[in-house]
Amino acid sequence: MIVQGGAYLVSTGGSTGFGKAAGAFLKNTDAWTVTVNGGIVSNNDTGIYLEANNAAVSTITIGVDGEVGGEEAGIYADSAATINNSGVISATLAAGYGIRLNDLGKNSITNSGTIAVTGAGGFAIQDKGTGTDTVKNLGTLDGLVDLGNGDDTLSNTGTITIAVDLGPRP
Repeated sequence: MIVQGGAYLVSTGGSTGFGKAAGAFLKNTDAWTVTVNGGIVSNNDTGIYLEANNAAVSTITIGVDGEVGGEEAGIYADSAATINNSGVISATLAAGYGIRLNDLGKNSITNSGTIAVTGAGGFAIQDKGTGTDTVKNLGTLDGLVDLGNGDDTLSNTGTITIAVDLGPRP
């Protein structure tokens, strides 16, 4: 899926749970390759929702002019994902998630843009599963970073505004 510069996917529907009113709902049919140079936004849910139980690793790339945002989360990945961000990923809910991972697989995030959440108590990145996470930050992570209980690594040459929790080592 490609969202070109100047193009937008916008969801204004109500949410009854993560992904139900996403700007883009990525079904667990196979690996997704998503490029966003425009915008994907949900006013009441998640910008991009990657459905659970996808056996393949999906790749989501946000270009320098791209934006992915939602009320609850910018990106919610219920399956393994490689996320490359040069633009903006954000959540407007104070206790929201820029990126939320919830998978047992291998996840990779490279950020040279901004991943942010509005208000205290929100997460720039959170992994609620036991996946193996690799995060490389050259940009800004504005919010808590919690990589859960997997075998995680974080390299940072950018800015992280709040605490980092890599979780216990397996």
